[in-house]
Formats: sequence, structure tokens, C-alpha cells
Amino acid sequence: MARAPSSLFGHLFLLVALVASIPNHTSAADVELVCSKGFDALLGEIKSQPETEQKKVDTDQFEVYAIGFNLYSVTTARHPAHPTIVRRQIIESKEGISLDMTACSFGDKKAFDALMKEFEKLNEAMKRQIQRDHH
Repeated sequence: MARAPSSLFGHLFLLVALVASIPNHTSAADVELVCSKGFDALLGEIKSQPETEQKKVDTDQFEVYAIGFNLYSVTTARHPAHPTIVRRQIIESKEGISLDMTACSFGDKKAFDALMKEFEKLNEAMKRQIQRDHH
């Protein structure tokens, strides 16, 4: 089994913690990623929400912010795909819990594509974890 890159591995644990909080969580506003706004405007909007909580991660390639059931992973200048923002949203429905991902990239396309593949692997790991925890 392939391991997720260490720079993203901590994101999995942040999502697991968000899922665990679902029964006790009240709805919060989220920031929809409208790429035409640009990187700086989107980041400013994320940071300015009263519910925004910056999460600690073990990498200097990302900053991570949580707003409700939304986790925003923002590349720093040290990441090849910078500037990029990835939003992963946990959605609860009658069918169970699912994960939706959207992203805006303003940098290198190849680096962004590689980053998205890493996140897709993490999303699959997250879905397996949710299934184990909720069944």
C-alpha cells in the first residue's frame, strides 16, 4: 500500500477530527472557492471569517484553515503548486458522510495536477476511515 506524502498526511487526521465532531457541530459559514477572485482575495476571505480556525500542520508547505466542515489547504511559497487553495468539505446526508473537493490554482499546472492526485489519495484514505468509524 502506498503511503501518502508526509507533507499531506496530517491533513487526513484533521479531516477525521472534523468528522468526529459532526454530532456536536453547529453550521458555520464557508468560503466558496470562486477562482476568478484570485488567490489573495480568497485567502483573505477565508482568514476573515469569524469561525475560521487555523490548524497546526507538520509542514512548511501548507497553511490549513477550518471553517465548520470545510478544510482549506493553502500552499505556501515553499510548495511547487503555489499559489493554490484546496477546499475539502465534509457532507452529511441520509446516505452517510461524503467528501467534496474543489480547488483554485494560480501556479504551475503540472505541480497542481500532482498535488490534486495526492489529495485524491488522501480523500480515498479518509473515505475508508469514515466507513470504518461509522459502521
